[in-house]
Amino acid sequence: MFSHVDAKSRELTCLWYLVPEWDIDWGGETIFYDHDDEVSFACAPKAGRLVVFDSQIKHSGRSPQKICFHSRFTLAIKLEPLT
Repeated sequence: MFSHVDAKSRELTCLWYLVPEWDIDWGGETIFYDHDDEVSFACAPKAGRLVVFDSQIKHSGRSPQKICFHSRFTLAIKLEPLT
């Protein structure tokens, strides 16, 4: 998937990995980038893992490797502040 931000304003993104099992060799990481477009953090899918981050952080979801025969399901939830 291409790199992107989820919002230009002050919001939060929650990614919940809905996988019953995941092997590190299967890939599928969510990659986070710094202001110079360098990888600053990578988060591997893991059963029940919830990642919460500022929606203005550039990120991308990597595809699982060819050796993975399981689906990688991720539920994305966008939260915006109450006004």
